[in-house]
Amino acid sequence: MMAEDDRREELHRKIIEQAKKNKKSPLTIAVIGPPGVGKSSFINTIITCITGEYRQWVKTGLGEGAITLRAIWVLQKRYMEFADENLQQYVFPDILDVVGFEDSDDDVTRKATELLFYVRIPSDILVHEVLKKMRTSGTWPVEKMYPLTAECKKIDRVIFVASAANSNLPLGLCNAVRTVISKKKRVRGSVAQNYLQYSEAEFLKRKV
Repeated sequence: MMAEDDRREELHRKIIEQAKKNKKSPLTIAVIGPPGVGKSSFINTIITCITGEYRQWVKTGLGEGAITLRAIWVLQKRYMEFADENLQQYVFPDILDVVGFEDSDDDVTRKATELLFYVRIPSDILVHEVLKKMRTSGTWPVEKMYPLTAECKKIDRVIFVASAANSNLPLGLCNAVRTVISKKKRVRGSVAQNYLQYSEAEFLKRKV
């Protein structure tokens, strides 16, 4: 069995190899999933693997019930200041910590996901307030409030995080993300796309 230090070194090597392939601007990656499954901890771990130093780039336990309440950006130009100089020549991703969504595949969840994937909701806005407004007034007032403009940054990749402590995969939310990804061809998702290839039973066996 590979020792923990060896596993960490191997992961670090693979991350550097991928970074060397990107010579352009940073990829934008959104990390999404149900509330409280550890998305923020996952992001902190990724950045620790890159920089070799642990820092709480996104707070775990922000708000009630350890739930992230706003969409939070962690930019590579910020965290790479703490990396070794020999790594600063490479381009690493900008990462978006998306507020946790309940397991639902309704119009509001899909529209909110789309707004976040096009970064139309400002980072100082409480996302659950946007969801509440859409559920009471419909989606169009929010679309008008946060229009799609040329300045809106697009998400390039999506990582879906679920908890192994829960035996039920959040298939509703997974399908909502999949629907948005399939409509927005630029966005690629690690879990949502893989889900298309398997039956529910087969996919659950692959959950870690």
